[in-house]
Amino acid sequence: MPDDDKVSSSEDQKLIAKDLAQWIRKLKLSELTEIEDLEDLHISDGDNTFVREDNIDDSENINTDKRVVEGFLEAGILHGFVRYFDKKGRLSFVGKHENGQPCGTCWKIIPGGGCVVGEVDSDGLLTGADIAYIYPDFATVLLGEFRDGVMEKAQEAFIVGMEENDNGIKVPTYSSPNGHMHVRQIRTFNHICSDPLAPDPYESKFVNVCSSGILGAEEGLFAKVDIAVNTTVAFYNGARVEAKDVDVNNWETNNYRIFDPEDIPDGAIDIPVWAQSSTAYCATLAHKINHSFLLNTQFVVFDHPKFGLVPCMVAIADIQQGEEILVGYGYQLEASPDWYQLDWENSPYGQLGMDHSDWMESRVIEEYAFKQDAN
Repeated sequence: MPDDDKVSSSEDQKLIAKDLAQWIRKLKLSELTEIEDLEDLHISDGDNTFVREDNIDDSENINTDKRVVEGFLEAGILHGFVRYFDKKGRLSFVGKHENGQPCGTCWKIIPGGGCVVGEVDSDGLLTGADIAYIYPDFATVLLGEFRDGVMEKAQEAFIVGMEENDNGIKVPTYSSPNGHMHVRQIRTFNHICSDPLAPDPYESKFVNVCSSGILGAEEGLFAKVDIAVNTTVAFYNGARVEAKDVDVNNWETNNYRIFDPEDIPDGAIDIPVWAQSSTAYCATLAHKINHSFLLNTQFVVFDHPKFGLVPCMVAIADIQQGEEILVGYGYQLEASPDWYQLDWENSPYGQLGMDHSDWMESRVIEEYAFKQDAN
């Protein structure tokens, strides 16, 4: 909840973010069946029994397809600290239960995204006007109205304090929200969003648009700060396009076309001509990332609080402030534009005589390993 009486310095915010990240990391990885594990996370509930059960049916109270539940039982009913995992074994929910239903401050952990945090309503849902979406840096916040864990509208805020309740659940406090009102809006055909000049509050902390150092390119995306490996760097929202409307042989009209994670494998999204300049569209900026075979980011999928599932870029190496963000476009060489084929010939891999398909296969293997580590 907002708390303007508390003043948080930049260093305090960094410490809070670090503490939150470590807490979530422990909850994701720990097998909390050992007493010392529970004590390490300050989790206890008297003499109640701590249990772990697999293949639990979907809950009416929690919007997640859980597979495993761990928590305390009282008279055979969940009561106290509880956490859930989805079918892929990823942490999806942390909170307190009373008589089998979530209560108090709860956390919904979004795979490929951040966390939704707040006090659940009388039905055990993250619904209300004082719910927060916390981005993966555990510092940037959108605070406002949510329904069942999904943002409806919210403004930027920041975490000013952190407490821990009796069940070991972290309870953040926030500054009062201010600035642009971000409204949930999922792209449609030929429409990106209604506020194209409203920057994403997280993305704008990490990157900005400048003249590119790539020969033949105009604008490029650059690091505003030092960026650590595994950091989500930028988002790629766009308008949906019909497959029948795409001329795959015309690279001039396909420069910005990319996969649509809402409609794999056939869907695509694109940046229309009017939005290709950052002066006209800057709500997301990943479309400004130029190609290189010496890349420092890769494509993954992000569940964005405002735009839903979108492609995003994640750092695969440490990136220094001022360094250009680069990604491998991954075209099929035989069907790629001339500039791509020339760039391959001049790349270190091409100069060594490596086959482009082998490079592509190595990238797929590396990306798979990276995603497994990230989860």
